[in-house]
Amino acid sequence: MEFEIITDLTPVTQTKIETNFEAIKAVLEERLAPYATMVVSPDAISAAKKDRSDIRKVADGIDSLRKAVKKQWLKPYEEFEAKCKELTGIATSAASNIDRQIKAMESEVKEQKRQELETFFTANSADISDYISFDEVFNLRMLNSTYAQKDAEENILWQLEQARNDLTAIRGLESPYETAMLSEYAKSHNLGKALAEGKRLEAIQKAEEERKAREATDTFAEEEIPREEATETQMPVQQSPVQFIRPADAPEPQKPNLYTLRFEVTGTVEAFNALKRCMVTNNMKFKKI
Repeated sequence: MEFEIITDLTPVTQTKIETNFEAIKAVLEERLAPYATMVVSPDAISAAKKDRSDIRKVADGIDSLRKAVKKQWLKPYEEFEAKCKELTGIATSAASNIDRQIKAMESEVKEQKRQELETFFTANSADISDYISFDEVFNLRMLNSTYAQKDAEENILWQLEQARNDLTAIRGLESPYETAMLSEYAKSHNLGKALAEGKRLEAIQKAEEERKAREATDTFAEEEIPREEATETQMPVQQSPVQFIRPADAPEPQKPNLYTLRFEVTGTVEAFNALKRCMVTNNMKFKKI
C-alpha cells in the first residue's frame, strides 16, 4: 500500500484570505508617522506613556487576529500531521526491531574478526612482543566488511616488519645506551625518538667526562706536593769549614743544558699526581697550559 492524500488541495492552495490591509496600512502610516520621530520631553512623559499604550493595543489586536486565523488555517494540517506520525511510528518500530538484530549480528562478526586478527598478530610477533602490542597495529577500519581479512593480515605483517627493522637499527649501533633506546622505542614505537634518547644520554655522559677531566686538571695544577725530606739512612750534608779556591787556569764549571718539552697527558688523577711528584723530585719546572 502507498499512503496518499484523497482530498483535493487545490482549493486550499488557491484560497486567499481577504482583509482591509491597504486601508489599515494607510491609516497607520498617516497617524503614527509623527510618533516615529517624536522627541519626548520631561513635561510630556505622561502623555507619551498613554500614546505608547494605545499604539501597542493596535499592534496586539492585529497580532491576535493573525494567530486566530493561523490556528484555524492549520487545524486540518495538524490533524493530518498527527495521522502521519502515527503511521511512521508503526513503521519505525518494525524497522528498529530489525535494525537491533542486524547490528547485534554485525557486532558479533566484527568481534570474531578482531579476535582472529589478534591471534594472527600473536603468532607472528613473539620475537618483538616486548616492543609492540596488538592495539598499536590494529585499526577499526580492519573490521569493516569492505576490508578483507587478508588485507588486514598483510597490514599487520608490514607493521611488524617495520618494527623489526627499527629494532635491528638500534641494536646495530652497539651503543652503551641500547637498553634505554629500546625502552624508549617500546613506549613511543618511533625510531627517531629512540635515537634521540641515545644522543641525549651520550651528551650527558660526555659532559660528565669533561667535568671530571677539568677537575683532574685543576687538581694536578693546584695540589701542593712536598719535596721528599731526608730519611734516616741519608747522610746529612756537612758544612765544610775549608774554603776551596779554584785555580786561575781551571775551566769554568759547565751548566747543564735545559730543554722545554710540551705534551698532552691523559690519565687518572692518581697518575697525574704521580707525574707531578716525579717532576718536583727532579727539579723540573712545569705549569698548566
